[in-house]
Amino acid sequence: MLRDFSPDPVLQVGSSSFLGKNRFQVRARNQGSLDREVKDNETLWINEPNAITDVVLSGSSNDVIWGDTITFNLSYTGGDGSYYLMQELKNPGEEFSGNDYFRPKTANGFDFNVGGMMPGTYRMRVQVINGARDKPVKSNSVVFNVSPNPGPEWQTGGDDHDSILACSIYECPCAVIDGCYNGGVDDGVFGGGY
Repeated sequence: MLRDFSPDPVLQVGSSSFLGKNRFQVRARNQGSLDREVKDNETLWINEPNAITDVVLSGSSNDVIWGDTITFNLSYTGGDGSYYLMQELKNPGEEFSGNDYFRPKTANGFDFNVGGMMPGTYRMRVQVINGARDKPVKSNSVVFNVSPNPGPEWQTGGDDHDSILACSIYECPCAVIDGCYNGGVDDGVFGGGY
């Protein structure tokens, strides 16, 4: 309650106490009577931030390998930086679907990991709202391709080593399975020396 019933039709309050979105309500009744009250209300923005009028989305890469991360950058027209985002992803052959609005770590973008996504072509877009605004602004959509992660390449031959620890990354780029030459004894698997 800002003020009890009074014959004064004017109420003045300081705006610093009501930052953002506020709904003010007034009740009126006949003076000196307990007649049924009538009421009305009004929603007002006080110290309202500048509205976002446009947002542009761009990606750090159009082609990304499964398990990697793509960085999406955002640039705005208008707004005060108090942004909330909804990511909307379009899977191949489906409609856009999104998550709840969230506050990004920075107002200028977010990282998106494609681990667990099937290879294919996807689209990302966002809806952006100011911290105190209701109406979102939708960005353009960005197309990106997810490629499968290439499997290990098996290689025969190579140099003989005294232990598995002696294999260098260059000589053993993916995996070593019973293949290093151990103590001068060739175990016979893959011909030794991996």
